[in-house]
Amino acid sequence: MKAHFPRQVNYYEIDPEYKLKLGYFFKLIQESAIYHSDSVGLGSKGIRKSGFAWFLNKIGIEIYRYPEYKEKIEIVTWFREAKRFKSYRDYEIFSGKEKIAEASSIWIYFDINSNRISTIPDKVSETYTLEKELKAGPDLDKWNVNWNFETDKNIDIYTRMSDYDPNNHVNSAAYIDYLETLIPKLDSNNARAKSVIIQYKKEIDRNIESVKVGSKYSDDHYLFKISDNANLYAYGDIQLENNKFFKGG
Repeated sequence: MKAHFPRQVNYYEIDPEYKLKLGYFFKLIQESAIYHSDSVGLGSKGIRKSGFAWFLNKIGIEIYRYPEYKEKIEIVTWFREAKRFKSYRDYEIFSGKEKIAEASSIWIYFDINSNRISTIPDKVSETYTLEKELKAGPDLDKWNVNWNFETDKNIDIYTRMSDYDPNNHVNSAAYIDYLETLIPKLDSNNARAKSVIIQYKKEIDRNIESVKVGSKYSDDHYLFKISDNANLYAYGDIQLENNKFFKGG
């Protein structure tokens, strides 16, 4: 079952050129997934009371055009597949009939009480209903990046109270805010991101006051990671305008 999430681009979501910020692309995607789960009775608050949670493992987006202030858009999302403890959720973003972006994500079903991953119950998949024939965004199973690289451009980011969510760690969309702060250092022409894939490795909890966001240019794109001296929190791949897209298949 597809879920449709219509929105209008608000003033607080735009950059100096009146276009939607990269971070808000991810926030809207996140909101659409929450909206879908709530609509079928599997919202975050409810499943957390039953001792489980969904954690975002990996997400990739391809952006064809950034919508502008007051533009009406619609995020369409669906639960594509479940494999043991992993679920696949895809998205398309439209402005009218024009598809302006598409994305794919992998989520992990987690048992809070045992503090370990858990097999997704059949009743969960059946409640969403699967859309196995519908595929959008990059092929995340085929994407593979070695995180063990030296960065050559770096910034320090201090975590904010507004970054944290009900799970008591930095929300996955806030990682993209951190990355968006780094992007101007990568391109002197202020190029926008056209494709982003991010792999989440570890939660940034309340004890972490700051992280380093660093990148390395490699083969027509940039590798990036979010880390500190002790931990790797996330890493990924970003292509800017005029760079190649990663298609995965």
